[in-house]
Amino acid sequence: MRNSRESYDNDRRRDHDGRGGRREGTQRRGFGSMDSRRQREIAHMGGEAVRDEYGPDFYREIGRRGGEAVRDEYGPEFYREIGRRGGEAVRDEYGPEFYREIGRRGGEAVRDEYGPEFYREIGRRGGEAVRDEYGPEFYREIGRRGGEAVRDEYGPEFYSEIGRRGGETVRDERGRGYYEDLGHRGGRSRWEEDGHERDGRGRGNGHSRGRHRDDY
Repeated sequence: MRNSRESYDNDRRRDHDGRGGRREGTQRRGFGSMDSRRQREIAHMGGEAVRDEYGPDFYREIGRRGGEAVRDEYGPEFYREIGRRGGEAVRDEYGPEFYREIGRRGGEAVRDEYGPEFYREIGRRGGEAVRDEYGPEFYREIGRRGGEAVRDEYGPEFYSEIGRRGGETVRDERGRGYYEDLGHRGGRSRWEEDGHERDGRGRGNGHSRGRHRDDY
């Protein structure tokens, strides 16, 4: 056994120097002698050959089985932890705005390709699917719970303050007459709903509300 071991060591010494590298004059051959660009080209051709022979689902199946094997060995939290650490590493390197910028550019690219109605249509279909599955009361319940959570956290005056500031913003933007006009239109609609005709002729007292003798 010792002679065999010594013979093996002697053979390795003939091919390698004391630092683990090859002796000068010993040339690398085959795939290892190629530059990185040529190696990538060969690997690419090999991947295409496998795909052509086994179909495009071959790699998906390999990936699926590999993912299941890792999950079975390390648990379902393994990928979440990897994703969390990877996300934190990217955030620490590029800053918290990195993901926002990616999302913004991605959203603009989708909008430019499919049009601004794309997201509205997605939202509409998603809302209808949720409503059909959980019923029309689902959104009301979400809104009620959300409102209660905000009220409990910020106090009952929170919504009053929001309404006050919103009203002031609208007033400053559209003028004081905006709310008066809304009230006037609302009162007229209510008056018409109570049974009066749109042209102003009252049904109860026989008087003309909208037209006057001086108008003719």
